[in-house]
Parts: sequence; structure tokens; C-alpha cells
Amino acid sequence: MAHQDGVRLRGSVANSRKYLRSLKWAVLIGSTAVALAIIYLQVRSYSCSDRLECTRWTQTQEGLVIQYRAVRTMNTWLLFENATWHAPDAETLEKNGYGIPQPGLTLTRDYEIYEVSTSGTPWIFGLRRSSLVNPLAYSSQLAVPLRLPAILFGTLPMSYFAWRVIAARRNRNRLAAGQCAACGYDLRATPDRCPECGHVIIQIPSTDQAHPTPERH
Repeated sequence: MAHQDGVRLRGSVANSRKYLRSLKWAVLIGSTAVALAIIYLQVRSYSCSDRLECTRWTQTQEGLVIQYRAVRTMNTWLLFENATWHAPDAETLEKNGYGIPQPGLTLTRDYEIYEVSTSGTPWIFGLRRSSLVNPLAYSSQLAVPLRLPAILFGTLPMSYFAWRVIAARRNRNRLAAGQCAACGYDLRATPDRCPECGHVIIQIPSTDQAHPTPERH
């Protein structure tokens, strides 16, 4: 019974390690893909502006309410836009010079590039916020430099691979000095297994041992 419990426990530990390893690689690959996609959008934003916008029209007793949400790239910036219009009808808004988008979800591309206004309230890491209020409309904008999310998503995979390079060099130096690659314990007395952490040392035969020179008779 105890033996079966031990086997079951070892199987659960092995499955957990396999799941964590898969999750690790999924996070690393996903972060790398997102960082590369953001870099591509940043380069692309010099020549065109991609915009995803959602508009909803709601008729109330007070009049027409139009809610507008949009995310777009413009000249190395990621812009989050929010606007709300209040008027008796759409004609009143058009007479006051407002260009009202049609309801629905749309993805558009604009090749007219202009400088993003940086007169808004500065936040940390280069973020800027601006707003406009008048009797018929309210609008706000949050400008995020595209380099910021690229750095955030790219830091994890870059740090991981840098740590792997450093760990490989450390393990190589430990093995050359006769130490355990896992904990650094001296293995001159027990070269097959580390008595400190139990790490098994794999002995790689040299070229001469693997292919001995035949003796001449």
C-alpha cells in the first residue's frame, strides 16, 4: 500500500513538473510574440495609423447619447480615446461641427499621420492624459508610448535566456573544478552522485574511451 502511494505521489510530481514546464514555455513564447508584434506596430505607425473603434447610439428621453471608444496607433504612440455626445438628435451635432461615427465595430487604416499632442497631463513612464469638455460632448485621451509595452513584454524572455546563459557558464565552471553543477558541492570523493543535494552526475566518456585504438599484434 505504501509502495503504491509512493508511486502515485511520484507520478503526481512528474505531471506537475510537466505542466509547469509547458506553462513556462507558453508564457515565454507568448511574451516574445506580443513584444515583436508591438515593435512591428511601432515601426508601422510611422507610415499609417491603425484604429479599432466601437460606437453605440442610445436614444433616451433627454435625447441622443453617442458613446465612442477607440484604440489606435499613431507616430509611435498607442492612443486610447473615449468620447460621449449628448444632443436632441444627430442633426444638432452635425450643425455644431461634430463628425459623428456610425454605430458598430470597425477597423480602419489611415495614412494621414500627424504629431500626437503632448500637452496633456504627464504621468509616469511617458503616459499622457488629456480631456475636453463642452455642453454637447466630453472626450478624453490616454497616450501610451509603444516602447513601454514592448519593454514590459520583452523583459521576461530576455531575462530568462540571459539567466540560462549565465547558469550554463556557471555549471561548466563547476564541473571543470570537480564540483556539483546544481549546488557547487565538492565531488572529488563521490564523482557519481552529489551527497549534498542528490544530483546524479552523468559521466560523458572521452573520445579515446568511446573509440579505443585497436592494439597491433
